[in-house]
Amino acid sequence: MAKAKITGSTKTVGPTIYTLDELRKMSREARRRGRERMKNQPLATAVTCDPVRGVVTLALNNGCQVLIPLSEFPELRRGTKETLRNVIVMGAGQSIEWPILDMQFEVPELLAHLFGTRALVAMETEERRRHANSTKRIAITRSNGSKGGRSQKLTART
Repeated sequence: MAKAKITGSTKTVGPTIYTLDELRKMSREARRRGRERMKNQPLATAVTCDPVRGVVTLALNNGCQVLIPLSEFPELRRGTKETLRNVIVMGAGQSIEWPILDMQFEVPELLAHLFGTRALVAMETEERRRHANSTKRIAITRSNGSKGGRSQKLTART
């Protein structure tokens, strides 16, 4: 990493000199991108582990609930039933952790491993499409209702 040198109202990072205003602007933009990323990626809201059934249940911020076989976590084989039950969501939901076993798993990477990146993106896209379509359907239904409902089918005369 390049060393930074601050002099007066500028900061030198490697060969580049930034003003403090430029750095503040870049920092605000980075925070905005981070917030946007947090909105659009799947995050854990709750997690439980049932070692008897051999299942980890992961609740996500989009309302989905994912059941993951414990066999997908070979690193947890050394855990006892009690240590496996002790699982928590870390931070804003980006990872889950078994503190006693000192094992952490990133939620987006875990889901990409389970479903594949394409399948995960397809799930998120479908969720957005379903929401958008339902909003459109409501507007169309209201519009049709104000016109007296569906038009009547014409019957052929013979």
